[in-house]
Order: sequence, then C-alpha cells, then structure tokens
Amino acid sequence: MHENHFIHTLLVLWSTKNVAAIQEDVVEWKDYINGKLPENAIPVGGHTTEGKTIYIGLAHVINGSSEAFIPTNLIPGEKYVNLTLDDKTRITVSDNIKVLCGKGDYLNRVGWIDVRSYWFLDLFASDVYRPVRAGWQVGDFNGVAYNSSLYIGRILNGNFFIGKVYTSNSDNSKNNKAYTPNWYGVVDGGWVAFSALIYFY
Repeated sequence: MHENHFIHTLLVLWSTKNVAAIQEDVVEWKDYINGKLPENAIPVGGHTTEGKTIYIGLAHVINGSSEAFIPTNLIPGEKYVNLTLDDKTRITVSDNIKVLCGKGDYLNRVGWIDVRSYWFLDLFASDVYRPVRAGWQVGDFNGVAYNSSLYIGRILNGNFFIGKVYTSNSDNSKNNKAYTPNWYGVVDGGWVAFSALIYFY
C-alpha cells in the first residue's frame, strides 16, 4: 500500500496519542448558509483558478427513485455546489448544503491517502484509520435496488475535485471508484486512482 508523506506524519502523531476515536469524535457536517464557512471547515488541499480555497461540501438531492447525500467541491462565497447523481451528468444544487468541519485536534486526525479502486476496501481493515463516510445513495441498476454508503474521494484533473465513492452499488463495476463532476461534466467510468479522506482512531 502506497502512503504519502502526510499520512506517515500523521501515523507518528497518532502513535504518540494512542487514543481511540470514532468518526463523530473527529469530524462533523455543519450547515453552509449564505456562502459563509463555519469554523474549522476542512480544506481539500487545492485552490480555484481565482485562488479561492476549496472545501468539502455535502448536498442532499432527490431525483425520481434516487436519493443521496453526496460529497462535492465547495467554494466559499458560492451558494451552490455541482455534483453527480447518475454518474453521467453534472447537476447544480443550491439547497441543503453542508460543509465538513473538524472537531478537537482534528488537524492531527484527518488526512488523505492515495488508493486504487482494487484495494480501497483494504482501508477498512486498518488498525489505525478508517475512510470518512460522507453519506449514502439509494437507487437501482437494471431493476436491482441498492443502498450504498458514500465515501470521500479526491482526484486531480487540472484541479482538485471531490466526489463520491460507492461500496455497495448493485452495479458492481461502479464500486470503489471516485465519481466527481469536473468543469465539463463527469468522467465516464469513474476514477480508479484517487485519494481517500481518512480519520485516525
């Protein structure tokens, strides 16, 4: 498993604390109102072409038989987010938006780890960290219903983009890949190489 320098640094910090934690001890979703960031909003690690810091947003969306809480890019000052529900098209949402925020010593408890789709599930077997669960999505594929947790993936395609990672879509070809809208739409087939947001116990 390939881990970046930031993860190695956090592992050292974690080992000095040795304190167990669940996700709700480390991060929480707060309402994003009128384009204003709440305290301790967690940045993605990149900026827009205008120099604005990108954060991790979450939006509730319903369309027909599909419903989801989907992670996506959030730009301070903008009162909307772009995301994908059907993994093919980009949609804009301006209501029910939240932003991921840290709690306590979260700066020592969250980080990004580079993964590939074929070993994303190995992250759940770690003794020291877990992927951050963002929300869920319900829908169907060829008449087979699914209810999948969604995790937070980050891809670099000229800029950082936040997207969703399924683990139990009834279309198994979609699982463990990052689906994220870009400036032009959605990358068909999903990203097999991406970074996953994790929290440390």
